[in-house]
Parts: sequence; C-alpha cells; structure tokens
Amino acid sequence: MEHRADALEKGMRQIEGLHFQESPIFQSPLEIYKALLSHTGSVPEDQIPETLVTSLFGFIEICIQFVEAWERDLTRAAHYSLVQTFWDSPHLLHIQDIRDILVCIHGARVAYKTKNPKAPYPADPAVYSLISHIDHMIKHMRTHDYGDKDGPILFPHAFGSFDLAVLGEPRVRSMVFPNRASSDTTANDIDNYYAALDKGAYTINPFVLRAEYKLDQYPTKQTDPLNTRAYLCRLALATGVYKRYPLFLTPIAFITHSERRSWDLLTAKLSRYYATVEDFLYYFEDFATGTRNTFQDHALALVTPWFHNIETASQMAIGERAPIWDTWEKKCHRTGFVFILSRLNTRTDAQSRACRLLIIQPATGEASYMADAQDTWIADVIDYIKGSRYMKELREIWVKGRTRRNGNKPSRKIKVSLKGQVRIDSVATSAEFLEKAMTFAFKIPEDHDELLANKFERIYGQENEANGA
Repeated sequence: MEHRADALEKGMRQIEGLHFQESPIFQSPLEIYKALLSHTGSVPEDQIPETLVTSLFGFIEICIQFVEAWERDLTRAAHYSLVQTFWDSPHLLHIQDIRDILVCIHGARVAYKTKNPKAPYPADPAVYSLISHIDHMIKHMRTHDYGDKDGPILFPHAFGSFDLAVLGEPRVRSMVFPNRASSDTTANDIDNYYAALDKGAYTINPFVLRAEYKLDQYPTKQTDPLNTRAYLCRLALATGVYKRYPLFLTPIAFITHSERRSWDLLTAKLSRYYATVEDFLYYFEDFATGTRNTFQDHALALVTPWFHNIETASQMAIGERAPIWDTWEKKCHRTGFVFILSRLNTRTDAQSRACRLLIIQPATGEASYMADAQDTWIADVIDYIKGSRYMKELREIWVKGRTRRNGNKPSRKIKVSLKGQVRIDSVATSAEFLEKAMTFAFKIPEDHDELLANKFERIYGQENEANGA
C-alpha cells in the first residue's frame, strides 16, 4: 500500500501547474490510487504522470458537468454522490474520497498560482486541458466552501439536494424528463413540471396517478436499478403536490459502501446506481436536522437486496457460460422491503433526534430458505444501524407489518400488471405500498397501538421508551 501511495503522490507532483503540499492528505490513498491509476496493479513509473493527467481530466470534467448540484447543495455531498455514480472510474470510490481529491487538487492549484502568479499555462496539450478545466471548476464551484456554508436550495420545497442529484443523473433524467430542453437544468425540469401542473396540464388525482405519471408497472425482482430509480423519481414528482413524505429516490441494496464496490464490475457497474443503508441514514439526517424544508416526520425507502454472494454468482456464470453481469441480472433476483425512519417526540420537542425504524417485510410466499436469508440480512442491517453515528438516538425498531387492509396478499391491480408473478415478487409489493403511503392511501402507524394493530413486531426498544403518540 505504501508503495502505491508513494507512486500516487510522486505522480501528482510531476503535473505542471499544480503544487502539492508536503503530503496530499487522503483518507484512503490506496483506493484513490486504484481509481486514478490502476485497479488491478502497478503502473510503469514512466507512465504514471500521463495516466494521472488523463484520469484527472475525466474526473474534473464530470465535476463540472454536475456543477448545478454543487451550487445548490449546502453540504456538497449530493455533488460527490453524482460524481461517484457517473464517473466511469475503474474503481468505485466512497464520496469522502471524491471530496479528498477535489480538496487536494484545489489546494495544489491555488498554491501553484500563489507561488508562480505569472506562469503561463503548460505547453503540453493534455496538461493544458487539465489545468484549464481545474481553473474552470474553481471559478464555478467555490471550492473554498467545502462543507456546510451558504448556498440556498432553489428548487421546489418537496425536493432536497440528494433528490436533485438523482434526478440530475443523465440516464435517469432522460427517462423521467424525456421531452426536456437540452439547455435546461434539473431544477428547470422540476420547475417546468410543476408549472405545467399549475396550468392544469396534469391531473392531480391519486386514482388516476398511475396512468398520468407513467407508473403503469411496478419495479420487480428483476428490474435494473436505473429503471427502479426512474420509477421512484416519477412517484416523488407525482406526489410532490401533496407535500409528500421524503422518498429516497435510489433503491437500497447494500449495507456498506465496501459491499457495493465489491459488486461494481460484476454488475457491469450498475451497483453504482444502488444506495447503501449508510446513504439512507445520511439522507434522513439531512432532513431531520433542518437542512431541508420538509413537512413530514417520516422518510421512506425502497430496499432491494439480493442474497447470492459473489462466489455463487460466479459459479452460476461459469456453469451457464455467460458473462457474470448477465447472470447477476437474470439469476440474482432482488427481494423487496420498505424502510421508514420516523422522528419521535416532535410534538413536544421540535429539536428531538429520537427516531424509530420500521422495516416492512411483505409476506409474498417466498421459499423458506429465502425467508431465512432475509432475516439474516435484516439482522445485519439492524446491527449496522445501531452502531451508526447518525442513529445515536434510535429508540425503537419494528419489523414485518401489514401493508394492506386485507393483509399482505397482493392486490388484483398488481397481479394484473405483473401477469400473475407478483405472489412471489416482494419488490413489486413493496413498491405498491410506497405508492399507497405517498398518496396517503395508507397511514403510516405512529403510536404503539397503531403499530400492533398493523401486525408490527418490536425487536428493539422498551415499552417505556418515547413514542410518536
């Protein structure tokens, strides 16, 4: 690791126009080495500067492409998340590593210009392009403000900075706003959408919501994360006029970033379009602490993990003589849950950080071995959440739950839309519940009596703990 970290630092020092300090401070130098230089091994020493320039150019280009998210995000984390997802790096970085690179580059460029105020741009065309891009980035992205300072969120009240990041991702954006003008920003897309609503261009009626907003089919156990993201975005837009619950617009499939990264190449980089439990906890913290303007005390998420490990998926691919990403898509079926994080005590203490987690497990007739895998995964999630720095005041965890008035049997509407397959499709069942919750056709239980009446089982917390009553 030290050798690679030294190679990374040495290569950066050789780029004309940048002056790095004594030591670039990276929390994960090996991870950044893999992303910028080589995912699989070392790079010949004479090729390091050229490789670095090319990689950094692509990185800065993506950062500039998503400058809108930077300008509108109080924490910058949404911008880092966009770059993380869309930057086609050979190694998937954590958003903290994205920040480290930007801070390091900004500091190196400022230091160089301070030391050489009249120095011309580098003569080498590739280095010239890189340095000019860095200057462009610095001009438009206010990189001295890394963290938590000014910058209003200008888009509609129903959406926070992370929502904008998901809606602004190019592939998802083209699916959600197919008729958008090429010059429009994501915020313009949302503004135009709601302007059309004000003029009566859309029918705001929960009974016709599915037809009006192209929610004609729920995502299923085989739906890819891009289409699932698009579905969640359409649902959030369609229900935004109701002052909706905050809906996490990315399906959760992993507990930690390291798990998501381990599947990156095996899913043809589609794992980047899934979120982690950590991401959702940060999202909840973002709105629960007042950094976004929200009207509700609940945040909802669609959870779609799969329970095959990498070794099993690789063996299936070998047996079928198929690319592993094709095997993953067809054989590693996703399982659906819903997470609901709720603030407690808000009626008596608006600043309270106390919260409750509901994990809704649709009873859809899964095989017993699958039910065991679900229980194991949920236990791992709970262990992680209880130790998270975002959940220091977690009071209760409840699981299972009844998502329909007639129990957990799939509704006729879903059975028709999924051609009878929904009885074993917990992803579609979970998506149906989200739609009902977002249109207030289903009331989220708040006090203990309501939770028990809806068949929830408490697995963490005490009877005398604070509740939402």
